[in-house]
Amino acid sequence: KCGHFLLSSSLDCSVVRWDVLKGEPAVRVHLSAPVVGAQIHPYNPVLCVAAVAHNNPPQLIDFSTGNQFPLPVCTSVESKECGLADLANSEAPASGAVGGSRGGNRNALAALATTTFSRKGEVISLAARR
Repeated sequence: KCGHFLLSSSLDCSVVRWDVLKGEPAVRVHLSAPVVGAQIHPYNPVLCVAAVAHNNPPQLIDFSTGNQFPLPVCTSVESKECGLADLANSEAPASGAVGGSRGGNRNALAALATTTFSRKGEVISLAARR
């Protein structure tokens, strides 16, 4: 919203937050797999969410520390159980929340195309290609 930062993601497994005024990378974070998409939090420019390829869960990235937090993945049926709301404002999502008893989440991860924050940044949505 301030217009001072630009985010890029890459198949080289990196996410870069650029300082637009200086025209140079401000922070570069390396992930374990290619990054197919990323978005800066709408009100907190030190946070971003990244969609990671190869059956990896999406990651919440804190640019101030370089920490990465895997996000739980839930189908729409399970979303109330997983509590995807307000992850952008929490310290660290619970680990091991990816997957589930229904078995459909691995397929959702394989087809993960993008992740995005809601308009106010309190919910993170996942989109998969078919």
